[in-house]
Amino acid sequence: MEKWLDQKNEAGKQSELFVLQYEQNRMNDHSSFEKIELISDVYVNAGYDIISFNDLDSFIIDRFIEVKSYREEISFYWSKNEVEKAKELATKYYIYLVDRSLMNKKDYVPKIIQDPYKKIFENEFWKKETENWKIILEQRV
Repeated sequence: MEKWLDQKNEAGKQSELFVLQYEQNRMNDHSSFEKIELISDVYVNAGYDIISFNDLDSFIIDRFIEVKSYREEISFYWSKNEVEKAKELATKYYIYLVDRSLMNKKDYVPKIIQDPYKKIFENEFWKKETENWKIILEQRV
């Protein structure tokens, strides 16, 4: 189990670094290029992994990216905190879906979903399953 978790964490980290490089390439002419950064190691509960800019005219950070990776079947886990942040940031929030089997190909582009709260929770094409339940004892029995 521990080896599997280590592999999962390493795959996630590699996907985050891939998206960071992708964003830096996409915005390489931006005047504040150096502000594009991976923040997930420092701000663990931010609800997203990378901060960036929507376009060259953006003066402030206005793209908040959550990176999810997969292999073969597009599926991912989305935490309550990430969902709440996606709902709050709406069109400024993006999920980048990275296919680990393709990310090392030269011209590979991840699937990018802007405003994923709306596009996933308000769309019947995405199947949503509850994976875990938080159970709290409210009063002693």
